[in-house]
Amino acid sequence: GGRCLACNWYCYLREGQPGVCGVRGNVNGKGKLLVYGKVYGGLAVDPIEKKPFYHFLPGRTALSYGTMGCNFGCLFCQNWEMSQMVKVRADTGVRPYSKKPEEIVEEAISNGCKSIAYTYNEPAVFVEFAYDTMKLAKKTGIKSVFVSNGYESKESFDLIKDYLDGINIDLKGSSEDFYRKYCRARIEPVLENIERFHKAGVWVEVTTMLIDGVNDSEKDIKWIT
Repeated sequence: GGRCLACNWYCYLREGQPGVCGVRGNVNGKGKLLVYGKVYGGLAVDPIEKKPFYHFLPGRTALSYGTMGCNFGCLFCQNWEMSQMVKVRADTGVRPYSKKPEEIVEEAISNGCKSIAYTYNEPAVFVEFAYDTMKLAKKTGIKSVFVSNGYESKESFDLIKDYLDGINIDLKGSSEDFYRKYCRARIEPVLENIERFHKAGVWVEVTTMLIDGVNDSEKDIKWIT
């Protein structure tokens, strides 16, 4: 086995046992991303405001893509068909398309997109695939943005910081208890990464999805803002 460095779980991967995300495994003694080059749900041309980014290339389109798997287990996930499919072992009808990084960048260019958004599921879990795409995108002048839960490892941060132009981090609640109960994760790495990306000069926007009676008290909202 070996330690996975993609995110803050730092999972120890044993042969045949994937990490928390469900898509990073140990194959013949080596760590492997099991969804490299596999785009789930296709490529979509979206207004960047849908990601949501409101202060980064406003009015322009982003080419969106994701894989599957996630290092969180949010009980309120909007994209659970992609993020949790591999964990619940259910056939949600989402099918993969084979796409090389070059093909993704070409599609962004042909659609007049000014950015590529790594989204739908957590991009940290497919960081090598994202990194290879980001490097090519940068050469063509296309920006790269993550829509993320903010659980990147220091190693992933170091890998992508010079190629990532923007990141929208979901700050899902205001307490460790909330994160443990509703997200199956911890809050501290998320707070560290909001600061880390900002200090590195990556454009940071923070989003909170308010859940009625759960994370929407005046105290919660004041703390987050």
